[in-house]
Amino acid sequence: MKLVQMMTAVALVAATLTGCDKDFRSINTDTNVPTQVTPDLLLSGVIRNMMNQQVSDAWGIGNIVVQYHAKIQFVNEDRYLWNEQNGVWNSVYGNYRNLQNILTQVSGDNKNAYHGVALILKSWMFSLIADAYGDAPYSEAGKAKIEGLYQPKYDKQEDIYTGILADLKKANEILAASTNTISGDLLYGGGACCQFKMAQTRQLTAVAFADAVVEKEKRECRYAGHSQRCQHVSCIYEQCR
Repeated sequence: MKLVQMMTAVALVAATLTGCDKDFRSINTDTNVPTQVTPDLLLSGVIRNMMNQQVSDAWGIGNIVVQYHAKIQFVNEDRYLWNEQNGVWNSVYGNYRNLQNILTQVSGDNKNAYHGVALILKSWMFSLIADAYGDAPYSEAGKAKIEGLYQPKYDKQEDIYTGILADLKKANEILAASTNTISGDLLYGGGACCQFKMAQTRQLTAVAFADAVVEKEKRECRYAGHSQRCQHVSCIYEQCR
């Protein structure tokens, strides 16, 4: 009797092991959880999240600072008691991961409109970072998944502006040569003309901020007598003109 029970148990174990091995990958793959998302779906999510943050900051803080309106409860901002304000930082770097996924998919195609739009959005997002924080992770940002860089270096503010201008120039060239239409553009509905205008507006804004930053740096380095630093700043200044 015991022998029969043992043989039955062994047979059941063998059958179980054999059953688990058959079509294991297909059975355990959830078709409702995609491993790769198309650029149009990623683009709409990035735009929506970034605009929500912008509108929230403009309404909840900007309007109060310039006294367009006031609160009747939770009035810290009215009294200039800011506490920690990390919405811009979290929003930019959080959404940059999905924007980086778009760039990874289309970065080799200089006629893909999504490549141009992604560069424009990247420029806008990092202009918010540079304007608000000055030095910040830029050249190594968003590379944790791709290159294992979990502690990106902080780039100087003027170097971020230089990178922004280079990306906007490239975006204009890509959009001029692009052959595909854009879906998922919640701002302009895929209109390339409007994207051109946004890129040009960002270029003018970046140049204006870069001029101000560089002039400040030049004054400070002249005052401190750092000739090498002055030379570097002058080069950045010429690139931004």
